[in-house]
Amino acid sequence: MLGRLFGASRYVWNWALARRSQAYQTDKIKLNWVSLSREFTALEARLLVTGASAARAL
Repeated sequence: MLGRLFGASRYVWNWALARRSQAYQTDKIKLNWVSLSREFTALEARLLVTGASAARAL
């Protein structure tokens, strides 16, 4: 159980880091935690609808 929790936390961290880096490299904007949270909530909803296993741990 803890392994799934740590794996999900790592997934979220890596996703946010990649998304933030991508936004800065392409548009030179810095995303704050509020915008990242909104984007991740939308991503999580899509993952739950499609039944992806990574979203189940979240």
